[in-house]
Amino acid sequence: MAFALIFLVTFAAITFCDLINAAAPPFGQLSVKGNKLYGANGKQVQLIGMSLFWSQWNSAFWNSVTVQKLKCNWRVNVIRAPLGVESGGYLQYPAREKAKLITVVDAAIAAGIYVIIDWHYTSSTAYTSQAVALFTEMSKKYGKQPNILYEVWNEPVDNSWAGQLVPYHQTLIKEIRANDPNNVIICGTPRYDMSLIEPANSPIKGQKNIMYTFHWYAADASNGGGNGGDDALLAMAKSAYNKGLPLFCTEYGLASGSGNKTINVPQAKKWWAWMDANKISHINWCIWDKPYNGNPIKQGTTSAQLHLDSVLSVDGKIVKGMIVSKNAAPSGCSG
Repeated sequence: MAFALIFLVTFAAITFCDLINAAAPPFGQLSVKGNKLYGANGKQVQLIGMSLFWSQWNSAFWNSVTVQKLKCNWRVNVIRAPLGVESGGYLQYPAREKAKLITVVDAAIAAGIYVIIDWHYTSSTAYTSQAVALFTEMSKKYGKQPNILYEVWNEPVDNSWAGQLVPYHQTLIKEIRANDPNNVIICGTPRYDMSLIEPANSPIKGQKNIMYTFHWYAADASNGGGNGGDDALLAMAKSAYNKGLPLFCTEYGLASGSGNKTINVPQAKKWWAWMDANKISHINWCIWDKPYNGNPIKQGTTSAQLHLDSVLSVDGKIVKGMIVSKNAAPSGCSG
């Protein structure tokens, strides 16, 4: 009896501490109906935020200070945590990279914003068993938190939609749903998330709260359907959305994907206008302090300096200004 009492008291204390460390995200539990994202109150919502850089190459920003600064000073309501898979990432050092991911996810939950657990690599190789292991663990750990979204493959390359990607996504959806029945799952699309016709014509069937990602870079010219620098990809995205495909732009940039071109603000504004008119969520790439066209912060910037306008690049001033103008002032911030 004494042991049972001690157990109950300990369990209650742990549960109470968990509640203290968790803050409700701004729109509560998210859901997908048709091609739109909704909050717990049944109204359509839009998430606008920032992505971190690959975990294995940018660990200096994978901390609670970054999350708090982005919430309170940039007004992001979502942060993307790209867990690097290849090239010295999770496949080689799973414990190290997973620890970084957990730090950011816990910080986002405590801050009361949304966070995307992103299986991040650009390749045609499907690491299905490793992805299943990671998302099974994360969905068990965080499945009851409404702050969580899952992005199960960052950028597939030469993968057929029906033959490879749909079976892969179905496998991951099944594993996640065993532990997390409600949180949104975002599925990668062919050709670097820039080929949306097949997903629009043949979306994944029999699942709820599923969205599809697309990526664009405003300074890249058309290449196999458009990379964002002209109107080809924008027209494709509009067509897919109008066919009923629920879209989530988990990554975009004002420059080029390679970072070797200057920013193209007029093209970015076309994208923003369309996404905002339809409340399509979007996340800018990325918080990284290296000399790279399109980076929002200057070289040498630290997490503790993210609130300073002096550390912003030209791109950063534009992107931060856009986010601040669109998202509501956050709660739980002082100063």
